[in-house]
Amino acid sequence: MQNLKILRDFGRLEIFREASQYLDQEFLIKAILEDHDHFRNYPPAATFERSFWKWVIDTVETRGEEVDERIYHRYITLLAKPRVPEAQMAPSSSYTTYFIEPPLESKSLLENLIRSPFAREWPGVLSITMLESRKTLEQGTTGLRTWQPGLIFADWLLRNPSIAKGRVLELGCGAGLTAIITALIQKALSDQGETDLSLCLTDFNENVINACKRNVNLQVNQLSERSEICWRMLDWNDALPGAADRESLLTILREFNPTVVFGTDLVYDTTIIPALAYTLSILAFELPNSPDIILAVTLRRMATIETFFEELGKLGLSASMHDLLSLEDTVFAKRNDVDKTAIVKLVRVFRTER
Repeated sequence: MQNLKILRDFGRLEIFREASQYLDQEFLIKAILEDHDHFRNYPPAATFERSFWKWVIDTVETRGEEVDERIYHRYITLLAKPRVPEAQMAPSSSYTTYFIEPPLESKSLLENLIRSPFAREWPGVLSITMLESRKTLEQGTTGLRTWQPGLIFADWLLRNPSIAKGRVLELGCGAGLTAIITALIQKALSDQGETDLSLCLTDFNENVINACKRNVNLQVNQLSERSEICWRMLDWNDALPGAADRESLLTILREFNPTVVFGTDLVYDTTIIPALAYTLSILAFELPNSPDIILAVTLRRMATIETFFEELGKLGLSASMHDLLSLEDTVFAKRNDVDKTAIVKLVRVFRTER
């Protein structure tokens, strides 16, 4: 089991150092280098892989054992690749693979979709692979990688799969983790006979839309043939009174007519709050159906959250705040490249009762 955890962390560009004493060279060789082509098709960052095999070599040598030649060969091959000094090099995008043990609430639902590349070694585990940025900001956006609220909200979805029934609209789709999990749940629900299931993924940044589409359609994620998924460019500023393209935004939202709206980490700056609030107002008041609006909000500064709630109030909307699990308690625990100190809450937005 410890070597499976090493493999899990390798997929998400981490080293499970606590498992050093259990490290099995043959298992890692078979899983990463020989028996499976997953990490050849969807490789992690070369800089990380060098660090990983260096750790394996050091661990084996410290135990007084002989390092397998295949491991040496892989490490030397990586060392031989041209390298730019890290101080001069911006981290490139690379694949991340999440190995997820679905919680009880969705385990039976997703049972037929649990086809991890490592199903023989690790039965009952669902894998999701994504190409993600390793930079905080890339191409003018933070949406090309997965952040803590996205991980926590994805876990919440797995524990509340029935919320994905119907027509789901995501505001700010990002790299696509929420999209992939929602689509997998809808695929499983469809197999059980549920109808009227669709997913519309939106963002104002074309690079983010393209990244999300690419990740959703990776063959390994089992979603490339689903026609019920669409992508739309959506600029919240078009929801503001007097905006020239307000009718275009209304058309997009009315045509899809969502029953549920998701959004993660949207309330990050006071400057975008009016546009976001007006977008939510349109969703709540100007569509044929008033959808459930569910957001995952990071409590960075309470003043920002209060401003958001005040703007909602001006537009006849209210919000309720609910606890979510901390990252350490989710199926994505031990993700080291995100801020685990931030508090993430679930916020439901609804029409104010009069």
